[in-house]
Amino acid sequence: MLIDEVMTRYPDSVRLGSTVRHAAELLSASGAGMLPVLDAEDRFVGVLTETDLLGAVLPDAAEIAAAGNTLDNAFEAFVAKGRDRADQPIDALVVRAPVTIARGVEVAAAAVVLLERDLRRIPVLEGRRVVGTVSRTDLCRAVLAHAASGPAATAPASAGAPATTPATPTTPETPAPAAADPAAPAPAAASPAVARAAAARAAAARAGARRPAGAPAQRRTPDAARTAVPAAATPTAAPAAAAASTTSDAAARMAAVRARAAAARSAASAGTSRG
Repeated sequence: MLIDEVMTRYPDSVRLGSTVRHAAELLSASGAGMLPVLDAEDRFVGVLTETDLLGAVLPDAAEIAAAGNTLDNAFEAFVAKGRDRADQPIDALVVRAPVTIARGVEVAAAAVVLLERDLRRIPVLEGRRVVGTVSRTDLCRAVLAHAASGPAATAPASAGAPATTPATPTTPETPAPAAADPAAPAPAAASPAVARAAAARAAAARAGARRPAGAPAQRRTPDAARTAVPAAATPTAAPAAAAASTTSDAAARMAAVRARAAAARSAASAGTSRG
């Protein structure tokens, strides 16, 4: 990081020949503690610090003793000397060869200079022009801002390397039904026996629907009985089916008895006629 990124641009400055009063007002308003001093052509000639300004108006020990040698007397002497020097030029108080730093220097170099020379602020120069000032506060602010931003989340891709994107999770999809294979054989047709059994069941269902209430059910023919596929019995339908079968068998036996009785009567009538 270069010093240009953290320095204070367009700092307050003072010209040679300015009064102590004017310089004190600028120092108080800016709070910088140091003012670059320029000549009539805006070229840098030195600096004026608040330490140098206060030292110029602070009474020495002899002046304090002459005033009464008390704290109140010392303060009165300080105010009086400041009043006397307020309208004097600052030229005698300017530091002509101060510590400076060039524009474009690394921030680390500026930090070393400030710490080793025990300085709070120094001018940043480009040739003989003042382009800014850098202070310990500026450096601290830059360090905190850099620490808050943190390192880059991802390193830049190397030259020529293909860019990759993170894989997106996918959800399993239901597979589509396979298309019918034209070469697959067609399903086999139902056998004649199965077809006859289905026809017999349909006929029996129609006959049952047309049969009057209480009429005996017709017995299945041997062929239909052999080829029919029995329906799955349910717990509630089993007793009804058994009762229907018993009724059908009893009716058949009674019909056979009546047929034999009729045949015997016919035979007896025929014998009587021949006699």
